[in-house]
Amino acid sequence: QHGRRIVHRDIKLENVVLDAEWQARLIDFGAAQEVRRGERLSVLQGTPAYMAPEVLQAAASRSGDYDPFAADMWSLGIALYCMCNGARIPFSGSDIRDLIRNVTHAEPPQSPHMHVAARELLGQLLTKAPSHRLMAEGALHHNWLTSHRLHQKLVQR
Repeated sequence: QHGRRIVHRDIKLENVVLDAEWQARLIDFGAAQEVRRGERLSVLQGTPAYMAPEVLQAAASRSGDYDPFAADMWSLGIALYCMCNGARIPFSGSDIRDLIRNVTHAEPPQSPHMHVAARELLGQLLTKAPSHRLMAEGALHHNWLTSHRLHQKLVQR
């Protein structure tokens, strides 16, 4: 939906389902918002463990704004990490401050069993700097996805 300027704002593992053709589908657009080109958001929305570092920092400081498209891509990276690692969340904390510290400063644990291209994609999605984060178009054309037969169906949709 990013091509239509719609941000989901609550991408998480629980909001990804498989359809009858085994295609991943994003559900629950209750927090979605249409965003003008270049618009930044300041309202906190989503599930903390999936929130991008800049979203958590904006919430903690009660000021600041963020690129909602880059924030969605971070959340997608967290969901993909969970899918590749048995639903294990890469960042956690005993409270919200601990979670914010871990998300903003720690790196996600590396999984030795994960395909190299999958690790590369996750690294590009879970980049701390939103301006360097892989966006939707780049993710769709990443070699980990394009090397699979389902790529054409993903790009056509």
